Amino acid sequence: MMQKKMDTKDWNWKKEIQTIFFLIVTATLFLLIFSLSTSVFYRHKFIGWDSDIFLAMGKFAQSGQIPYKDFFDHKGPVIIGIQCLGYIIGNGKPGVFVIQTIFLCFSLGGIYKILRLFYRRKISLCLTVCSLLIFNIYFDKGNLTEEYCLPFLTWSIYFGAGYFLSKTKEHKWTYAVLYGITFMMGAMTRLTNALPVIILVMIITVVMVRAQVWTSIVKNAAGFIVGIFIVLIPILVYFVKVHGLEEMLYATFFYNIKHGFERAVLSASEICHMILLGAPLAGAVLTGVGVIFSRRTKTETQEKTGQYLLGVTVLCMGIAALILLKISRPYAHYFVIWVPLIVLSFGLVKDLSFHRKKICIVLILLCSLAGFIKLATTGMEIISVYHDKNVQTFERETEEIVSQIPRDDRNQVIVYNAKVYVYLITDIIPCYKNFTLQDLHTGTDKREQEEFIRDLKSMRAKYIITGAGNGAYHAFIKEHYRLVKRTQTFRLFQRK
Repeated sequence: MMQKKMDTKDWNWKKEIQTIFFLIVTATLFLLIFSLSTSVFYRHKFIGWDSDIFLAMGKFAQSGQIPYKDFFDHKGPVIIGIQCLGYIIGNGKPGVFVIQTIFLCFSLGGIYKILRLFYRRKISLCLTVCSLLIFNIYFDKGNLTEEYCLPFLTWSIYFGAGYFLSKTKEHKWTYAVLYGITFMMGAMTRLTNALPVIILVMIITVVMVRAQVWTSIVKNAAGFIVGIFIVLIPILVYFVKVHGLEEMLYATFFYNIKHGFERAVLSASEICHMILLGAPLAGAVLTGVGVIFSRRTKTETQEKTGQYLLGVTVLCMGIAALILLKISRPYAHYFVIWVPLIVLSFGLVKDLSFHRKKICIVLILLCSLAGFIKLATTGMEIISVYHDKNVQTFERETEEIVSQIPRDDRNQVIVYNAKVYVYLITDIIPCYKNFTLQDLHTGTDKREQEEFIRDLKSMRAKYIITGAGNGAYHAFIKEHYRLVKRTQTFRLFQRK
């Protein structure tokens, strides 16, 4: 039978403390092994993944630069704030790793509580550890926006699931405050990160409307708005104060949506990667369908009604996730937000009728196959990173190039189409707003293209560091700058 009481059943302080300690150790070990971008286990300083861009923005913000005015990216301000905090408490990567660990602890806590709605404590703990196999499919080397939304999403889904399984028609307005916070955390990192909680809130609203609990609906709407304001007001106050509100809104919403849904023709390997990402989500959709039809064939009880509503929730979220996979760029980390959905599916299969137990087998097979394939590829990547001598070469060449720039001129430098870690291992602060991936950012947005061309023509950059290849703006650089240093990886140009 389902564990229907959310907080009071078999409460034992000693067991709860043991559980918390277990989750902390599990989260720390997972990040030490799998967070290639921040873990101290790996001797490299920085590799050049998206995490490095976020770390660089945190460094710029901590040095006093204004996000979206002095430097550009299309992720929301929450991720920049987290990276900045990481520099304040631990000089970059170590500080960010601490923050990652805290967030993952809360995420695992939420996953554990979801599973406790269905299973006993020991089984729930085992399945929580197993959920990391699914998490790793989408983790994508760590320190990306979705993992910082995950704790809010897991606890929101836990409270929503608890409401569906309860005997009350009224939903606690305090939970709606969390939903509002979760929605705005998603919107202020990457808008699609808010999709799971949007679906959850819509289903809860329909249930309350059908129950005609109008007072509760008003209280919940007010609570949801309060949650939004808790996140939104500090952000708005800051950007209004620094006169950067319009730039923030443009980058976070308009540019980000356009960038996220641009699709190129996929290669065979990318199609296989999409299938890998979609397999657990397809299993969740199948579970939702099975639960819905299973409950309709039985005598209606509150527990079965709750399971039916959870089946609808899983089905709607699963379909939304698969549609997102189809229409957006197939980046693994985009789908971290759906991990609680897959966890909820594993809870729901417990009480499926006997003739639908095959769904449980299919779900386990899809998740296990995808999880172990990803675990194998991650293992090979870890070995490659750990023994990659090119990283040391890149770092040596970076220091060699930057040593040619006088210290007084290092605030008059831009890195063009080269690894962003140049900013991270040196004291260079970019003097142009588009500080990295300029061809990508300006090639898809006319506004950013015009601004970067305007910056180039201003000639404020006394030095430009480029990669070894040519880019869209190399002709301008060669016309107005002279080559002063060349390495295997970099070119250093000085203004004529």
